[in-house]
Amino acid sequence: MRKSLSFSPMEFSGLITILILAFWQLQAQSFGINGWIITALLVPFSGLTLLGDYRQNEINSSAQYIRLIAMTVIITVIFLIGEDVFAVIVLFFIVSVTAMQALQDNRGLVWIVAFALLTALFVWWISGDFVLSLINGVSTFGGYLFIGNAAVAQVRAERAQAESERLNVELQAANEQLRLQAHQAEELAAAEERNRLARDVHDTLGHRLTVAAVQLEGAQRLVDKNPVKAKAMIGTVREQVVEGLAELRNTISRLRAPIEADLSLPAALQKLVDEFSAATGLDITLSVPKMMLDISPDVQQTLYRIAQEALTNIQKHAQASTVKLAVQQLATDQLQLTIKDNGVGLPQDRSSGYGLQGMQERAAQHNGTVTFTANQPTGTVVTAIVNNK
Repeated sequence: MRKSLSFSPMEFSGLITILILAFWQLQAQSFGINGWIITALLVPFSGLTLLGDYRQNEINSSAQYIRLIAMTVIITVIFLIGEDVFAVIVLFFIVSVTAMQALQDNRGLVWIVAFALLTALFVWWISGDFVLSLINGVSTFGGYLFIGNAAVAQVRAERAQAESERLNVELQAANEQLRLQAHQAEELAAAEERNRLARDVHDTLGHRLTVAAVQLEGAQRLVDKNPVKAKAMIGTVREQVVEGLAELRNTISRLRAPIEADLSLPAALQKLVDEFSAATGLDITLSVPKMMLDISPDVQQTLYRIAQEALTNIQKHAQASTVKLAVQQLATDQLQLTIKDNGVGLPQDRSSGYGLQGMQERAAQHNGTVTFTANQPTGTVVTAIVNNK
C-alpha cells in the first residue's frame, strides 16, 4: 500500500493524459453514447494505472499479469467502440509504462512487443494497408520501449534515493551509537583510573600511615621506660611520613587536569617535568621539536598520560637519578614519545604492572604501541608511537 497520496511525475502525467483523452473522445463522439462508454471505461483504466507501488514491490507478478491483461482488454474495447487508433496509441504508451515498471525485465519487453503488434493490427483493421500497419507497429514499438525504459529509470532512481536515505539514517544511528559507546568507554576509563589511584593510595600511603601509627603507639609506651628506643621509633615514623607525603604529592598531581585547555603538548609536558622534578628530586630533561603540526586533544592526553605513568614508575621502581623525555614527529600522522632512565632496569615480569598495561591500552586507542627495552648501560627505554588522527 502507498504511504502517501503523492504521485510520481510520470503517474501524474498519465492521469492528465487520460483526462484529456476522455474529453477528446466525448467531443469526437459528439457527446454520444459511445463517447460516454469510452469515458466510463477510462475510469477503471485510471485506477489500474495507479494500483500498487512499484517502488516498494508490493504486488506479486500474477497480480501484475492480471492487471496488464485487464488494461489491454479495456484498450481493445475502446478501439472497437471508437475505432480511434490515436487514442489506442496514447493508452498503450501509458500501459507500456505500467508494464516496464511492474516487471522491469524481459517480461516487460514481451508486453511492449505485444502492444506494438496490437497497434499494427488496429491500424490494418482501419486502413487495410499492411505496409502502413507494419510501419506503425515498428515506430510505436520504439516509442513504447523508450517511454517504458524511462519509467524504469525513474523507479530505480527513486529506489536508489530511498536506499540512500535509509543508509544515511542507519549511518547516523551508528554514529550516535559510536558516540555513546565512546562516552561510556571514557567514563569507564575514568572509573578505572580512579580505582587504580585508590589502590595506589591504599597500598602506599595507607601502608605507611598504618606503620607510622603502630610505631607511634610503641614509642608512646616506651617514652618513659626506654627513651632511646622511643626516639629511634619516632625517627622511623618521621621517615615513613616523609615518604608518604612524597607519594601523596605524586598522587595529587595525577588527579589534576592532565592538560589545560590553553597549553600545547610541549608546554604541558614541560609543566609535568618541572612539577615532578621538584616533587621527587629527579633530574628530568625534555626535548621537543621547535615546530610541531597540530595534535588532536585525545592524542595529546594519551601522550601526556603515558609520560606521567612512565615518570611515576621510574620514581617508584627504577631507583634512577636522571630521566630524558623526547617527542618526535615521525610523519604527518605519527608521533613518538621516548622516556629513558638510568635506573636498575626492567623487572623479570614487566607485564604484570597496572601502569605498564595502562600505557599500552592508551596507545592502542590510537592504533599505537608501547615498547619497553633496556637502556645502555643501565636503565629502561619506554617508546610510545601513536597515530595523530
